[in-house]
Amino acid sequence: SDARIGPYIATATGGKFYPLDPRPSEVEIRHIARSHSMQCRYNGAVRRFYSVAEHVTLIARSLVKEHGKRVALAGLLHDSPEAYTGFGDVVSPMKSEFPFIGEMEDNIYRKAIAPHFGLPPAIPHVVHMADMRIRGNEVSNLVPMSWHEEYDNPLPVPLMYWTPAEAEREFLATYTALTGEVV
Repeated sequence: SDARIGPYIATATGGKFYPLDPRPSEVEIRHIARSHSMQCRYNGAVRRFYSVAEHVTLIARSLVKEHGKRVALAGLLHDSPEAYTGFGDVVSPMKSEFPFIGEMEDNIYRKAIAPHFGLPPAIPHVVHMADMRIRGNEVSNLVPMSWHEEYDNPLPVPLMYWTPAEAEREFLATYTALTGEVV
């Protein structure tokens, strides 16, 4: 028998994914799109619903012209492990207190996401920089706090506040534009 390590999570497409034993063959772009479209950034502490799907789609679209489709695809998929951990979009201060969450996400990315999509096992630095810069855009959707001053170089993209259905469509359309794979 093909024994697996740890529990599985059910996917939006009816599959199973084992976060502690990730495999590229179990990664599904439609599950990632659905999961991200239904997850609100900042643990829902926002003025208007703003999904992880919109966040990563805007990052990917901001990267494609200057850095190409492959880097933009890494931008679109950089938060994909969140669709497979069972924790969702964990806010940064909590991740620093519970390092196993970040370790699990890194493991899922390296062992399953990156190989499935033919990406390098490390997320490119420009993707991390875009992820930090978009926080400058996103703070406009949050109750003002002192830490927002750190994010004074936003990406040149407007937040659209897509509904979950719109966010899923836009995510998948961006995936198709970057890969040529119609989903």
